[in-house]
Amino acid sequence: MSPNREKTYLCAICQLQKPAREITQSELVHGPIVDLIRQSHPGWSAQDLICFSCLNRLRAEYVEQVLEAEKGQLSRLEQEVVDSFKEHDLISENLNVQFDRQLTVGERLADRVAEFGGS
Repeated sequence: MSPNREKTYLCAICQLQKPAREITQSELVHGPIVDLIRQSHPGWSAQDLICFSCLNRLRAEYVEQVLEAEKGQLSRLEQEVVDSFKEHDLISENLNVQFDRQLTVGERLADRVAEFGGS
């Protein structure tokens, strides 16, 4: 292996070789994401590796499922949030705008996401 070539690893989900900086151990994936992965990849185990692209796509699928279960269908803003997960985009708003302090669907969703993915 040449010194300039980065070592790659196989993602168990997409079956693509990824550099070490783009992959993580499956044992670090928790909760409902594990259930979602096992639905489509029954042989998936804690010894497998998963790339961040697949992990983020699966997180977005989970968020979409939670929102749809809670509300029946997604609003335009909620769909934009889910799409941004899939596309790895950041979402920002004007922070100077006043907002209602009641716990919104988005805040409840953020709490659920933080439960399995950290803050």
